[in-house]
Amino acid sequence: MEKHIPKKKLSEKAKPWWSKELKELRKEMTKHRRKWKKYFNIQAQQEYQEARATYYYEIKKAKSNCWNNFLENASGKEIFKAFQYTKQNKVEKLPIIQYQLENREVNAIIFQEKYNAFLKTLFIEPSESIEPNWTNYQELKKWAWPEITKDEIKTAIFTSSIKKAIGPNTILFLIL
Repeated sequence: MEKHIPKKKLSEKAKPWWSKELKELRKEMTKHRRKWKKYFNIQAQQEYQEARATYYYEIKKAKSNCWNNFLENASGKEIFKAFQYTKQNKVEKLPIIQYQLENREVNAIIFQEKYNAFLKTLFIEPSESIEPNWTNYQELKKWAWPEITKDEIKTAIFTSSIKKAIGPNTILFLIL
């Protein structure tokens, strides 16, 4: 018979806390539920509720025992796995923010107030600048451009990346 019927294999998704006792308790609970649904009497309902309570209590106890055994025997990287299981995943709300505004302390409670608090504290308005005096400004008639040789231009082109453009015309160095 064992040749033709393969034995049960444990998989990665199998529950490590599951046991034959839990399987029997589940069968017992299901039996009582069917009996209650069939006859609709109070005694059957109470039996079902007791069987269900026992079943779920045993599941809770089995999970707890499995977790405690895991923690007691954890070593190496398993400790970090335990931390990963227990760390809090939800995002905390932003607490009430206290900040200074015009020499007085202000509390920001709602989102819009917190937004304004960050905006006013992190992005301070720049101080006003004095307008430049253009009366003495003299424009230069001639720009002093340095002399550039063809070899310097050739070197600049051939040492640049072929994937980059020279300027706003977006012509690649590869084309040149």
